[in-house]
Amino acid sequence: MKKMILSIILIFCFIYPTSAKEITHQSLILVNNNREEKITDKNENTFITLNKKDVITVKSEEIYGLYIIYEETKRGVLKNENQNIKIGTQSFLHEYIDIENTIGISKSISLNYSETVKIAEMYVFGKGKIPDFVEKWKPPLKKSDMLLFSTHSDDEHLFFAGIIPTYIDRGYDLQMVYMTYHENES
Repeated sequence: MKKMILSIILIFCFIYPTSAKEITHQSLILVNNNREEKITDKNENTFITLNKKDVITVKSEEIYGLYIIYEETKRGVLKNENQNIKIGTQSFLHEYIDIENTIGISKSISLNYSETVKIAEMYVFGKGKIPDFVEKWKPPLKKSDMLLFSTHSDDEHLFFAGIIPTYIDRGYDLQMVYMTYHENES
């Protein structure tokens, strides 16, 4: 019996992908070559303001993903030794960048923005499945079967909790519209 239970546990370990290790605090995060801790303090109420000339550099053994929570977002560029990609193009306050599948696993990346930007948090991830707390926002649909309006983000869970999964399971394309502007005005 013990061997059977152990076998089942081992099978599940190989079937389910392991969660990506958050390596933020093992990474070196610099703003203009100075260590920056406000964007890694896990407090979304603190943030840094970066000007057009400022550069964020992230260094770690292997960077597979980067999750940025903005206070105010702007367009920018993320670079490694070989490539660069545009970031902030959708103006989302939460942006997950799949480093592995866009510019390749990197030991060093840099970010700079086209205008002043405010960043509240930054998380660096190693290999594995991205944790559930990471919000992967998607661009608006060009055409949807159902348009749902919510006064504030997360309200859709309260008011449309049964509708959303039911219609998604039926193959409908749903689009959420939030009626609240979320950037802080402080």
